[in-house]
Amino acid sequence: MEINLVKELQGKLRGVIHVGAHEGQERDFYQQMGAEFVMWHEANPEIYKRLMDRLSQYPNQDGYNHAVSDFNGKIKFNVSNNDGSSSSILNLKNHKNYYPHINYEKQIEVDCVTLDEFYANETGNFNALFIDVQGAEYKVLCGAEKLLTNDIDYVYTEVNYEELYEGCVNVDGIDKYLSQFGFKRTHMHDTNHGWGDAFYQKVK
Repeated sequence: MEINLVKELQGKLRGVIHVGAHEGQERDFYQQMGAEFVMWHEANPEIYKRLMDRLSQYPNQDGYNHAVSDFNGKIKFNVSNNDGSSSSILNLKNHKNYYPHINYEKQIEVDCVTLDEFYANETGNFNALFIDVQGAEYKVLCGAEKLLTNDIDYVYTEVNYEELYEGCVNVDGIDKYLSQFGFKRTHMHDTNHGWGDAFYQKVK
């Protein structure tokens, strides 16, 4: 994630929800921005162990080991061969055209939650949502309607310009969905590989 695009968040982050944690590479950024606390969600149990090791020096940051989508239950999770960086609940599609050396090496079953269910008792504690889940961003957002309506002011998410993963929703679909909750896209980063990052702010 090109997270430095949104340095204007300095002092504005109350609580951060980060879905698709990997090893928590953005942990220093959140601390520098003054986030009161950060909750990380990582589906891969092996990477989750490394995440928690890296968070041990950050008392206001914690992590959970499960996938996040638009339902609660169990889900199949595809683990990629690039240290899990391209892992997803979706199958690869055009991704292979840009990264032919990347493939899935195994599939595991993991717990799956919606953000609305998981944070049902945390009203008012979080105002920022960061998502990096390899094509499944729309599913995460669909499971966060209450949070988007009542709590979240900022959304930073990976977006797709084409179908890198089977069934992924492109950036226009993300724009349209978030506009229902009063969000407007204000920043964009294009990798020229069919995907990028987008930052949305709620218009007051």
